[in-house]
Amino acid sequence: MNSAGVSISTLFGYTMPQGSIELVNLSKLFGKTTAVDSISMKVEAGSYCCLLGPSGCGKSTTLRLIAGHEQISSGEIIIDNKSVGTKQPAERGTAMMFQDYALFPHLNCIDNVAFALTLSGVSKPERHKRALELLDLVQMADFAERMPEQLSGGQQQRVALARALQNSPSVLLLDEPLSALDPFLRIHMRAELKRLQRELGISFIHVTHSQEEALALADQVVVMNDGAISQQGSARELFKKPSSSFVAKFIGGHNVFTGALVSQEDGLALLRGPADCFLEVQTGGALQEGIHNFSVRTDQITLAKQRSELEHGNCVPCQIVNHEFQGINVRLDLKLKQTDVLFSVIVPDEQYEAIAAGLEGEVWAGWNSDQSWLLKNG
Repeated sequence: MNSAGVSISTLFGYTMPQGSIELVNLSKLFGKTTAVDSISMKVEAGSYCCLLGPSGCGKSTTLRLIAGHEQISSGEIIIDNKSVGTKQPAERGTAMMFQDYALFPHLNCIDNVAFALTLSGVSKPERHKRALELLDLVQMADFAERMPEQLSGGQQQRVALARALQNSPSVLLLDEPLSALDPFLRIHMRAELKRLQRELGISFIHVTHSQEEALALADQVVVMNDGAISQQGSARELFKKPSSSFVAKFIGGHNVFTGALVSQEDGLALLRGPADCFLEVQTGGALQEGIHNFSVRTDQITLAKQRSELEHGNCVPCQIVNHEFQGINVRLDLKLKQTDVLFSVIVPDEQYEAIAAGLEGEVWAGWNSDQSWLLKNG
């Protein structure tokens, strides 16, 4: 509902199209450099998808390919069951919100939002009426006469969002829309974006390098690296079951350990890790001989001064090398004894306060085999 209590989906007298998106073996080459490497993915109509990855992984290029601002080298882009890979941007039913917002500095808010209708020859009263409705949608109607320079970053973002919705797109494309905002405003605008997406019912594809942002917003997260998709799925699935070492490390909250297979039986493998530590990992199937990676979440590791205090199947001696107060929690960085292997543990602040005095020097870290997750190498 907007501030006037009107359903957003019928604000303009019709239901906005939702927009499904499918990429089929999509590639983009810049000379001999492959920016996007034969990726395939499908975004269900009316869902929020985040493309997540480090700088240079191909996520923004993928967004520009969907928008039509870059020419595809090969593959196909399908929106609402129609192939649009060769169509002009205006013919795709998409709208793009750029990272720098790209507002016209010489136009006030209402004319910025109404600009596309000006080009279409819509009368001034009609285009201002629609622009004001969109500004009301993003809670900026009271700022309609202000110039962009008179707005904060968050207010500029809202105006840019209203302008992107002007042509009733079925897919809204957002290129790192929160990166220029301060941390507090970023959290607030995150909630606003999610609210708008749900109420509009259209598909959002949002590029970000922030793991926290992607986990908070997305129905579907697509993790990219080196122009390829490393893993895609729900935010909860990716966090709980990362497929590879890269995803586990990049998504955050995971430690990645390595060990050589010693034996296996009944879905349980024994690995020889650093400093000859023997660690049990649940596998769900047979493993090949050799080196294997597995992850353990930072919040599922228990610390104790003596090994006898732990009732876990996996226990390793280590030393605390750093601690970081994070408000509710404390992050502890540890080094596995007699190695250079570093890993982290997150404990509630109250628990840390209770045990801190006993955690000087050598400590023991423990977890059970069912708290580890086998990864693909790489």
